[in-house]
Amino acid sequence: MELYAWHKWKVHTLTGGRQGTWSLNVTSTLRLPMHNPPHPGEVIRAEIIEAIGLTVTDAAKALGVSCQALSGLLNAKTDLTGDMALRIEKAFGPKMETLMGMQSAYDNFRARQRAGKIIVRR
Repeated sequence: MELYAWHKWKVHTLTGGRQGTWSLNVTSTLRLPMHNPPHPGEVIRAEIIEAIGLTVTDAAKALGVSCQALSGLLNAKTDLTGDMALRIEKAFGPKMETLMGMQSAYDNFRARQRAGKIIVRR
């Protein structure tokens, strides 16, 4: 049974052992802005480094970067670069484009927060 359809999204109720939950089918790409997106370093720390039980030192060695460079990213002190995103893709799997999209979403949200302080002449 289809509960709701918006654009090309369809939510379906599941049956059997998964009764009471829903499935979301997305048949086209639609990007919605995230409210207060996390810094990509925080996600990389939680979803990759800590999830597989690596220390920052071991992860830095695997990536071929200094502990200081990786620590800055994981602690949201530095931005994710294309080079680092590619290294993470090669070592751990998440696509570079996905990671860079997270950085872009983070940057865009922070810029929007400062919009009132940005003065331009027209």
